Formats: sequence, C-alpha cells, structure tokens
Amino acid sequence: PDELPYIVDLHRFLDREPSDASEPYTVKEWTPTQIHYGQIPREVLDAELSVLENARKDDSSLPALEKVASNASQQYKRSRPSASKKAAQGAKLLRTSEPHPLFNTGSSDALRRAISGYRPPQSILELKSKDETLGAAAKDFRAKIDRKKALEERRLQAAEAAAAAPPEEEEEEEEEE
Repeated sequence: PDELPYIVDLHRFLDREPSDASEPYTVKEWTPTQIHYGQIPREVLDAELSVLENARKDDSSLPALEKVASNASQQYKRSRPSASKKAAQGAKLLRTSEPHPLFNTGSSDALRRAISGYRPPQSILELKSKDETLGAAAKDFRAKIDRKKALEERRLQAAEAAAAAPPEEEEEEEEEE
C-alpha cells in the first residue's frame, strides 16, 4: 500500500493508465503493454513464506542477512523522495483487492515455475544499447574482469615456476661446512 503512489507516478511517467481489470494471461503471453497491478494470492505468499522459514532454520547465517536487508529497506524508505501529491490521491482511487491478472490463470505453481525458470536472452555485459554509457560501463567491467584473470594467471605461473626451480645456494653452503 505504501508503494502505490510510486506505482501511480511510474505509470504517469510511462504515460499509461494503471490497470487491474484485465483478462488473465500467462507469462508466455505477457507483452510490454500489459502493465497491471494487483495482489499476490495468500496461498502463494504462504507457500513462499514456508520455504523461507525452512531455509532460515537450515542456515544459521540467514537471520544476520535478514537484519541487513531490513536495515537497508528502512534506510531506503527514509531516504527516497516522496511521491507526488497527485499520485497519492490517485493511489487512493485504485482498487487493490483484486489479484494480479497473472494469478487469475488458476495455476500459481505454474506461474512461479515460469518466473523462476525465466532466463534473459543476454547478460548485462552483452546488452547492446543506444546509450553509449551502458556500453562503456560494460566494456570497463569486462576489461576489469580480464585484468583480474590475467593477474591470477601470472601469479599461478610464478608459483609454478618457483616450485619447479632447483633450490638455490643454501644447500651448497651446508655441504661446504
């Protein structure tokens, strides 16, 4: 609910009307024109919560990570700019009781599998954009990775060479005494 004014601002920025009244569709049928809002059904949230609780019991480091995430979320909420007054008024008019159209297909398990199985066609490093800034950033990142790999290879070669080299004059000095 506290994010709704930001959703309204985003839709206004995209020059689109927020919509919740849409025919159900699947992830495969999803198009960029289908920008909707809605609730996630309680049974889906309960299933995910159960998985997270089990993971929390199994891994002792998760409570510390949860604390870090909580602190980051609080910091984000304190530091983000507020939504516009017009967006806050528009958010009050939105119907938020309806489920998101993706969850109206009747199979939330299939939706979860489809979303978690999604793999983008290219990575961020392969992304070709009209914006040269992104291209330059990707090139810088790739160069940094290449430099790191080259440095590791040189270190490995130096270690192998040192291990294969015959011992130095220390043994000769011991023999002379």
